[in-house]
Amino acid sequence: MTVENNEIKTILEEQRKEYQNYLGVLAEDFKGQVELLGEGLAHNNERLDEMSELIGKTQEDITEIKDTMAVMRVDVAVLKKDVTVLKADVSTLKTDMREVREDVAVLKTDVSTLKTDGKATKDDIAVIKTDINFIKNDLTKKVSREEFGALEKRVILLENKFARA
Repeated sequence: MTVENNEIKTILEEQRKEYQNYLGVLAEDFKGQVELLGEGLAHNNERLDEMSELIGKTQEDITEIKDTMAVMRVDVAVLKKDVTVLKADVSTLKTDMREVREDVAVLKTDVSTLKTDGKATKDDIAVIKTDINFIKNDLTKKVSREEFGALEKRVILLENKFARA
């Protein structure tokens, strides 16, 4: 059985070499897989770092947006108050415009009356001018003071006569 033992030893030795080669291949494959896994992990870590940075920036942006929104809320509140004031002002302006329209209507009536009165005044002035011309022309036909005194005495005498009668 010794031969068989030697043969078995040879067979075992060959199988051991094949097994060692196989384990070497497996070890290299495993090492390659681990390296790939390490590279993937490194890549994932880089991506994770990038994502962390992005999340940090996003949080900063969100904080800035929140601050801006707070300012905008205050601005909107101020605008609402301003709109309320403007509405009141517009209401007042509408009332004032109604009054102005009424006043304009009254003024139009007054202007119309003034035009009519102005025309009447022109007519009156024309009559006055005619009367003044008549008086000017008529003055040359008037009596003197002496003649007036005599006429006055005659009128008094006539009035006394009529008063007695």
